[in-house]
Amino acid sequence: MADETKKRVVVVGAGVIGASIAFELQRRGFAVTLVDKGEPGRGTSFGNMASIALDFAAGSGPSTWRKMPGWLLDPEGPVWLRPSYAAKILPWFLRFLAAGRPSRLREIEDAGMSLSQQALGDFRQMLEAIGAPEMMTEEGCLAIYETEAEFAADRGISP
Repeated sequence: MADETKKRVVVVGAGVIGASIAFELQRRGFAVTLVDKGEPGRGTSFGNMASIALDFAAGSGPSTWRKMPGWLLDPEGPVWLRPSYAAKILPWFLRFLAAGRPSRLREIEDAGMSLSQQALGDFRQMLEAIGAPEMMTEEGCLAIYETEAEFAADRGISP
């Protein structure tokens, strides 16, 4: 297919997601222009190391629920909620709590792990296809906890 007859697509963002989308579109025959304000892979993907987590943990659960009131009261905490929005967010919050049931957590974590495994395989294939398999490294991840109890809570272990 000559370049002038290809469908043209612009992908904004040259991080790992944008570059992957551009690659797949190009593989499917599109003429792709990849646009980024900076150097490819140097924005968000660089800051979070473009990692694929294979130790997947869902966000809801008793350890999160216990922290939520403190987070909401802490002006520099990770959660902020405008009081007037509380009624609107209630349906979502109830679904969030329901997602923290042990059986549901296991389903969510299993689905996340499956997706992560597939993403890892797809990423390896893409790097092979572009002749750059060395661009991926396999490193561990370090998590630091202030107390044994915090570690146990993060793992869903009763102290």
